[in-house]
Amino acid sequence: VCVLLLLSIGKPNLPQKIYAMATSKAEQLRQEGNTMFQSGDLDGAIGKYSACIVCDPSNVKAFTNRALCHFRKEQFEKCCSDAERACGLDGKSFKGYFYLGQSKYKLGQVKEAAKALKTALDLALFHDPSSVTKIKQELGPVRRVLFDQMEEARVIKQTEFHAFLEKLIREHAAGNESEKDALDQRLMQLTSLFEACDAQEYKRREIPPCFCCSISFELMKDPVITPSGITYDRSSLQLHMQHNGMTDPMTRKPLRDTDIVPNLALKEAIEKFRQENPWAELRDLPL
Repeated sequence: VCVLLLLSIGKPNLPQKIYAMATSKAEQLRQEGNTMFQSGDLDGAIGKYSACIVCDPSNVKAFTNRALCHFRKEQFEKCCSDAERACGLDGKSFKGYFYLGQSKYKLGQVKEAAKALKTALDLALFHDPSSVTKIKQELGPVRRVLFDQMEEARVIKQTEFHAFLEKLIREHAAGNESEKDALDQRLMQLTSLFEACDAQEYKRREIPPCFCCSISFELMKDPVITPSGITYDRSSLQLHMQHNGMTDPMTRKPLRDTDIVPNLALKEAIEKFRQENPWAELRDLPL
């Protein structure tokens, strides 16, 4: 069946019966791969998924299944390749974007990873809300790393600009005798000017971890605390309970609506932090 299908690729009038037989065989192979995956035989599963793809090159699930196997085997480039194929075949494959984001992150491509995971999150909200919590848990740390990288680059850029201006002042003084005596004073004025613009710009901007939700890792807006003592953002916790059952996301212990209590002290501290650090909202902007 697979051979007949491959010989017919590119022909517009592929017999429907042959196509149906090929796709049926492909699905059988994929299910066999799933069985092997569940038993821990990743190599065997990859073989079955590969055979499935030979029979039906448009089987999106086979690509995402094989991508997961590659990820488990820490073959991140192969995982990335399969995930990209899945996304190319189906632009709504949130699993494809999810595995793409995971593999990109492992390959050190943080910005690309964040974009892929954000796309996976947006798709899951409409197609599989039960996966939203898991995707947010993956996206949160990636966004934190991306933000830290941007912060490091920002601080370096400002420091380099300060050094550049200082160099210009020194070069100007070196060629002008009348300016040499005022050199130190001008350098002090330059430093004072930078500090007067915004003293905080020289500091590394960080959000205290206790201000971030344990599910989304984003700055909380309405923190609530559960009997386990863990604080979550209310919207993230409600979404988890709606699609994953009435349990605490971290401890998996039963959780009722009446068990959730507003963390007013933390909310007040977060609001004060927001007012004093408006840059913190940048972490919530779309990537």
